[in-house]
Amino acid sequence: MRGRDGLRQVTNDQTIVGELVRQGRLTPEEAAHHPQRSVVTRAVGLDPDLEVETPPPLELAPGDQLLLCSDGLTDAIRDARLEEILGAGLDGQTTCQALIDAANAAGGPDNITVVLLRVDA
Repeated sequence: MRGRDGLRQVTNDQTIVGELVRQGRLTPEEAAHHPQRSVVTRAVGLDPDLEVETPPPLELAPGDQLLLCSDGLTDAIRDARLEEILGAGLDGQTTCQALIDAANAAGGPDNITVVLLRVDA
C-alpha cells in the first residue's frame, strides 16, 4: 500500500524465507538472495482446509493506493522504485504498465502480476 505514510506491506509473504524474516533469522537483504526464497508454505488449491490469512481492515483515504502484485514485481525492483512510479501521477493503466516495464528491465525473472486500486477524492 502507498498512502500518506509512504509504502508499506499489508500482507505476509507465505514462503520459507518470509517466515525466517518474520522470526528475525534472516534480514530482508539476505532473503532477497536466499536460494529458497520462492518455496511457498501455503497455496490456494493444495489443501482443502487451508487457513487463509486476511489482513486487518484498511482505512483508506483519498490519495491512497493499494497495489496487489506478485513477487515477480517486488523481487525485481526495490521499494524506492515502486514509490517513484506510484507517485509519478500517471493514470492507472500507465502506472501498472510502468511497474511491469521496470520489473522486466530489471531482468523480469518471474511472472509479473499487478493490480492497482486508487482512492479518489
